[in-house]
Amino acid sequence: EIFTGVPKIFITNDQRELEGLDLGNTFTGIFGKIEFSPTLDLILEQFPATKRVVVITGSSIQDASYLDQATRDFAAYSDRVEIVYLSGLSIPDLQRAVSSVPPDNVCLFISYGRDPAGNGYSIPGAISMLIPSAGVPMYALADSAMGTGVVGGNMLSFELMGSRAGELGLRILS
Repeated sequence: EIFTGVPKIFITNDQRELEGLDLGNTFTGIFGKIEFSPTLDLILEQFPATKRVVVITGSSIQDASYLDQATRDFAAYSDRVEIVYLSGLSIPDLQRAVSSVPPDNVCLFISYGRDPAGNGYSIPGAISMLIPSAGVPMYALADSAMGTGVVGGNMLSFELMGSRAGELGLRILS
């Protein structure tokens, strides 16, 4: 085992990713919590006439995990709004799809870590390629999406998580 007994710090976007792992006593870290339902609640509050929410995810393992969680969370809304999932499509295919979304719909960008060809994307990078094609509001789940044209969402702050991890590292070193 490498670095036995050395303190290790991690950052995870979602505490659920660590379920079932035995990290031992030398690991500590910062947990984010990605919550899907509060953003859907916000969408329905701000756009009560919404007929359909178009959920966008990519092809990475993490994208699939988020899609699975969102599908479970959004099942409770089946009597209020239709949920359509655009998952595992290329950026050009997503651009075509969001360009034809009707005006009584809203898009929710969850994640797009990889396209079907395995190319990696940042959240702002992927959203910036989709926003010009979307004729409806688009929401997101991370604050790194701000400035791309999204209108909001219950957003996880990667910057805050990084700062907290840095503070944790300084405490360990002192």
